[in-house]
Amino acid sequence: MDDIAREADVGVGTVYRHFPTKEALLQALAADRFSRLTEWAREALQVPDAWEGFRDFLRRSAELGASDRLLSEAMAQQQAFQGAQREKDELMEATAALVERAKATGEGRRGRAPSTMR
Repeated sequence: MDDIAREADVGVGTVYRHFPTKEALLQALAADRFSRLTEWAREALQVPDAWEGFRDFLRRSAELGASDRLLSEAMAQQQAFQGAQREKDELMEATAALVERAKATGEGRRGRAPSTMR
């Protein structure tokens, strides 16, 4: 929690007031990131060209993962998913729709299920 407080430029007490445990913080962080990714997937579904939308979503997701150390840590922690299951399910649903839409164009790799894309 010390590292997290330092990264956020707040005191450790402030972190603990909002998140009593590291797990609670990771769950909140994961829920926030899943929600952001879900929003991006839904935006990508609105792009007229299915593959352009899919590529945009992948690019944004990769950039977020590369730029956010806390995201990477949260996604590596299984307990983060427990408190963010609803958000994770929404992300999987939106991502599945995005993949299916892109596959329907006939340009994608066949046999690739959204659940294998982690």
